Amino acid sequence: MMGCASMPRTTPNAVNRELRDIQATLEAMPEVHHTRLCEVPGANRTIIHIRQAHYIAPAGILLLFTDAPTAREMIRKEREKNKIVYNHINKVQSQIYNIIDTLGVKHNLRDFWVEEAVEGLFDKRYPDYAKKFFSLTYRMMLKDLFDAGIIEGEALESYTKTKKSIKDLDESYKFIPGAHKLAFIEDKIQLHHTHDPVTYYSMHYADKSSEFALDFRENMAINYIRKAKHTHSPLIYGAAHAFGGPKSCNSPDEPHTKSYDDNIARNNRVPFGSKFSLLEVTPAAVEEGLSFE
Repeated sequence: MMGCASMPRTTPNAVNRELRDIQATLEAMPEVHHTRLCEVPGANRTIIHIRQAHYIAPAGILLLFTDAPTAREMIRKEREKNKIVYNHINKVQSQIYNIIDTLGVKHNLRDFWVEEAVEGLFDKRYPDYAKKFFSLTYRMMLKDLFDAGIIEGEALESYTKTKKSIKDLDESYKFIPGAHKLAFIEDKIQLHHTHDPVTYYSMHYADKSSEFALDFRENMAINYIRKAKHTHSPLIYGAAHAFGGPKSCNSPDEPHTKSYDDNIARNNRVPFGSKFSLLEVTPAAVEEGLSFE
């Protein structure tokens, strides 16, 4: 597993040195296929982009264009294909779960940014609300897949009826709703949003290859991360996205990314602002061929 260095290996500042240590830890993991280091001289912040394939509702976007019975019938006809897709998502997310755990244990990184609109869930006046919300959505996601016949099992059926806990579920489907959700429910990490709700839901109506669906959201994610003031910010975001580019990384993006902008270079041009280095992390399962925004 070889990292792709973006800048000459000159003497790094403390932040870049720490990022190299994180890179070395991740490259030693069997769950990681490769990394790409975009090291910016003098950086005082970093983003660690963990590339993902994420949950898609079985009805998906179909319900926007057709009635629910028709969508269900299409799901049934495509059941075997769907099983392949969800098996892949589960494998990617299980690897991300181990990456999350390793970053916490070895580098004390417990604040993660996610490709969701979770703003407002973490009100200090209601400390248990976010965990209850994610526990409920986790159950609903798996119930949708169970009802569609895509995943099955006795423990799963009991779980959908609130008679079992997540820890009882089989690892062949357990991670599909998202590694970050599971790690948060288990009190391993704290989550931070990268979208406001309006942008997040508007995105679903946009052309998936458009600058709005890609670069606008990527710049918004960096803005949220910049405001939070953490030194190292792990960001779990779709494999189709690229936050670096030719200028910041001195190397081409991954072949199947669709972004247009060099978001890191754009951010680093802001006078007196945070200056970011970037580490891209590609889980082994992502490299197998299927990727999702």
